[in-house]
Amino acid sequence: MSKLTPIIQTNDDGSLTVGFDEFPGQEFNLSDLQAEDAKIVRIYHDKDRKVLSLGEGWWLVAEVTLPGIEYREEPVLDEKGDPVLDDQGNPQVTVVRVPLSADSIEVKLWDLP
Repeated sequence: MSKLTPIIQTNDDGSLTVGFDEFPGQEFNLSDLQAEDAKIVRIYHDKDRKVLSLGEGWWLVAEVTLPGIEYREEPVLDEKGDPVLDDQGNPQVTVVRVPLSADSIEVKLWDLP
């Protein structure tokens, strides 16, 4: 039995996709699948071994464990790059989503028939 080779790619928009060598052009945006809590995404192929799908299919090829979404505070900056202060002189902050990192996911591969 053999296993697929995962291809994990960080995209220009900060999203993370996973695809497999035997299924060119079929990839999944893991950033879109991430939730507030950690979750496992299962990837299957069809009976003809031509199409990958999430959640159901003929043969399980991989499980991807995604961490929960993380957030961080960043300072609000004016057009000059200086911190914007509130009425009391404290720096204003905004909460932003931390991009999903390839180091934070786990891909478990299953033997192929």
